[in-house]
Amino acid sequence: MLSAAAFNERLGRTVWVKAENQQLTGNFKMRGAYSALAAMDPARRSRGVICASSGNHALALAQAARLFDVPAIVVVPEDVPTREEADGDSSPG
Repeated sequence: MLSAAAFNERLGRTVWVKAENQQLTGNFKMRGAYSALAAMDPARRSRGVICASSGNHALALAQAARLFDVPAIVVVPEDVPTREEADGDSSPG
């Protein structure tokens, strides 16, 4: 949770912001993926997880699986643009 003194002063109260962009994957999907794995029976979770996603859910599940040290398979559609294509950047790296 974040708070900014100048913002609080202007509003005359303390405002707290949940900065989802500061999650490990940069989005709110991480909370859901982590919670889903945490709620699983450990024996079941140890067999691994699978999802189909072309975006934030894929990143979140992969990161949550890494944190739980379990295998993960992420199925991504063939027509999903690369990050460079999505960003309009054709330079390498």
